[in-house]
Amino acid sequence: MNRIVILGILVIVFLGGCGVEKKLIGDINMISERNIDSRTNYIELKRYAGASKREMRNAKSKNLQDAVDVLVKSVPGGEFIKNAKIFLVNNMYYAIQGDVWGVEASFAGFKKGDRVQKRNRLGTIQSLINDEYCMVLFDGEKIAVKVRYSKIVKI
Repeated sequence: MNRIVILGILVIVFLGGCGVEKKLIGDINMISERNIDSRTNYIELKRYAGASKREMRNAKSKNLQDAVDVLVKSVPGGEFIKNAKIFLVNNMYYAIQGDVWGVEASFAGFKKGDRVQKRNRLGTIQSLINDEYCMVLFDGEKIAVKVRYSKIVKI
């Protein structure tokens, strides 16, 4: 009987420790680490960035400035965040989620919306991940796939 009780307590402690405790500490209309140029035509690059459980679990920013930098740099071309929600994660780290705005980025001559070809397949670039990969939705497919820029040709 004691073994079952101890095992039950260990399971509860283990499962309770795996979650992410997040506490909303503020809502902000716009937040940025850089000066915003009023003459630039900024566009929304990613909606609800930083909102997934995985992104929250991986939040390791010790201060708000780092949290803003992490989120903005996670989106190519990102400059600032609108509709930001600021969280304290596990009473130790800060995480931010919101809509990332910026200028349209391009890597290796490719940008979002370009028509590309990989071998005999045609598709459209859905998003730029970093300077090496992008997400391409091939014609007739429902899910975009991660592709190296070196493997595709703009058409």
